[in-house]
Amino acid sequence: MLDLVIGRRELGKTTFAVNLSRHYSTRVLWDPRHMIQTSRVIITESNLVDLYAALDNEPEIIVRPHFDKEKTFEEMCLIIYQWLQANPGEQFCLLIDESRFLPEPEKDQHFDFIVRCLPSSQVMVILTCHGVIDVSPDLRRISDHWILFHLTMESDLDRVRERCGDIVAKEVSELKPFEYVVWNDQRGEWRKETKKETWYVKLNVPPALTV
Repeated sequence: MLDLVIGRRELGKTTFAVNLSRHYSTRVLWDPRHMIQTSRVIITESNLVDLYAALDNEPEIIVRPHFDKEKTFEEMCLIIYQWLQANPGEQFCLLIDESRFLPEPEKDQHFDFIVRCLPSSQVMVILTCHGVIDVSPDLRRISDHWILFHLTMESDLDRVRERCGDIVAKEVSELKPFEYVVWNDQRGEWRKETKKETWYVKLNVPPALTV
């Protein structure tokens, strides 16, 4: 399954995506901005070899690249691919925060396999970004849901209008902070959500330490 979480800054995209990822027993959070503090297990370029073992033992892992983001992403996807092949049936989520740091992630063969070739009932990929145009047309075509926070740029609203219709585009242009519209691309249906308390989590507290 592929879900796109799209909207302007500081409206709740990453928070929503982290909460969504927790429906899966094992999850990797790609954190290029170093904004997510929900796990004490941090993987960087220097200890990427430890990711496979962490996947065996930890529910939530943050991969935090410093400089060579694309190389780290490619190596991360290879390890995840290998682990998923060795653990068929595992409930797994890969969250890519701020996917604009990866112009064409689908060109990586292991990411492409993860997002296209594994059962959608078991494996979820979530991309967050500021605008619809930050996601390649190839990935937009296979997405299951668009979770749309407030958008104002006409280029983004035009693409929402083309995909989801005039009513959805108008709703998205008028959303308040922490409100969002879910577009189900399989069914061609949408709904609006306004209750922040049903999904909001703190991004600076690991789950085991939440009070």
